Amino acid sequence: MLATLGDLSRDMVDMVFPGKCAACGVAVDRGHRFCADCDYALILMETREQCLACGAPVAFGGAVCQRCGGRGYRLFDRVVRLAIFDSPVRELVTRFKYYHGWPIGQLFADRAMRVDRVRALLDETDLLVPVPLHPWRQIVRGFNQADVFAKRLSEHTHLPIARPAIRTRMTGHQTLIHSRAKRAKNLRQAFALVRPGSIHDKRITLIDDVFTTGSTLKNLAQALQPANPASISVLTIATADPKGHAFEAV
Repeated sequence: MLATLGDLSRDMVDMVFPGKCAACGVAVDRGHRFCADCDYALILMETREQCLACGAPVAFGGAVCQRCGGRGYRLFDRVVRLAIFDSPVRELVTRFKYYHGWPIGQLFADRAMRVDRVRALLDETDLLVPVPLHPWRQIVRGFNQADVFAKRLSEHTHLPIARPAIRTRMTGHQTLIHSRAKRAKNLRQAFALVRPGSIHDKRITLIDDVFTTGSTLKNLAQALQPANPASISVLTIATADPKGHAFEAV
């Protein structure tokens, strides 16, 4: 019998974190990816209601979003996320991006496919567009984290992946820049549209790991607009509070 995507993902995570919780590192029984505490925390994050316009958490379904007031972002039809950028997701994303933990990205995609809002967005998507890395940064890291997440989603949904833009310059790490204005400046003209025909009149969903101020995704969307896609939405692993408080006031 052929192994399922979930089986393969679990096997790969076992290779990266054998006998340990992939989030906190405590011992777990074989076949378990997370300890009971981390798994419970992930489930709470994944089931927490969110503003479908900007991705921020809301107190309950239909509540007015404290971040965007339900207005969202001019460039995006929808912003959907799997979780909040807080423990244990924060540790998982760090290991995924910086410690060659690419199977964790596949695991995030597997979990995302169990979430209604994610499936609803992908049902109305024609193409997945992972945010491109600068070639040198991808060589150093060994992979593009958005690409890993997008490829796994594509395997689940059979949605094609499009690469209509390239990263034209090496920008500073956004995680090290805390000012919204400086983040925007850092990404200015960082992307160039190279294949406009691939997304013309298509409903595209941009794929990235973490949405904080949205500077990266906004700049990419601006670069793609001349191709006239039918719509631009966003799907990320996590949404981070720009103030660094894990949306504690919500």
